[in-house]
Amino acid sequence: MQDKDILGEIQRNLVDNPLIERLGLSEEHFAPIYDRAMERLAAGDIEAAFRDMANLVLLSPTSVQFQLGLAQVALRADLPELAMQAAAVIVAHAPDRPEGFLLSGQACLAMGEPGLAREDLADAIARAEGNPRYAALARMARQTLVLAGGA
Repeated sequence: MQDKDILGEIQRNLVDNPLIERLGLSEEHFAPIYDRAMERLAAGDIEAAFRDMANLVLLSPTSVQFQLGLAQVALRADLPELAMQAAAVIVAHAPDRPEGFLLSGQACLAMGEPGLAREDLADAIARAEGNPRYAALARMARQTLVLAGGA
């Protein structure tokens, strides 16, 4: 029982005092690693992209940007449960942004939960509507919604 308390304390400490802050750094310092991970993902090197994103998330577990990358990599690696966890962090820390809902919907669909996927995708569309910045995301959410059996 004491081991669980130690693990919980370590997890709380990592979230409350992210390593990135303890090092006196910010997310911008790690932008090249994030960019490299996304390039690796685009090139199909999922394992290398996963390593990079996992390291970034360890540095700053509540970073919306790093969790976005992790969720995308996890979906490509066929790890929808991990993608769902990352999406939950995004939604918790940026509830007005549609990305977390889109990724959650995609993860739900990959886990065989089309009903839950439809809810998250509808939330993504609602948050993306009317914002030109999210026009492509809204289209992707609508396309995924069709796959989930809704429209």
